[in-house]
Amino acid sequence: MDKDADFLPSLDVVLSETKVALDRQFEQISSLDLKLGVLLGLSGVILAALLGFPLIRNGDMATRSLLIGAVALVLVSLVFATWGYWIRKYKGTPAPRALRDFYLMEEPERTKLAVTDYVVEVYEWNQKRIASKVKYTHISFVFVFLGALIIGVTILYNLL
Repeated sequence: MDKDADFLPSLDVVLSETKVALDRQFEQISSLDLKLGVLLGLSGVILAALLGFPLIRNGDMATRSLLIGAVALVLVSLVFATWGYWIRKYKGTPAPRALRDFYLMEEPERTKLAVTDYVVEVYEWNQKRIASKVKYTHISFVFVFLGALIIGVTILYNLL
């Protein structure tokens, strides 16, 4: 690291861009949390509506089977949305105390290089968790969609 810090003409650009990439990650995390929150709420509303749906108790065997299947799908969606929402171990920028304690007397280039290296590691760490969050969001969406689709088919079946 010491030899690298002596001549790094693009260090400022790299540091700036890695900080921007990390900021974008946190925006993506926030966006995914919002989507997962909507999926959680939607799943809860669908389940509550199904509990009061008269066909779940009074319908014929096909209707009740379809609605029970829809409940199962929505419950699975709820589980995946909760799991995706729950992923919380993210890393951020370096702690100010660590910067002060370890880099206050260092040459600026060495400090920038150390911060850049740290932010790159943080980015890679967070990216794995974001990929899991994206996967759980997609799975939850598919299951709530299938559950809603079955509910729609069941309603049409009973109207015709």
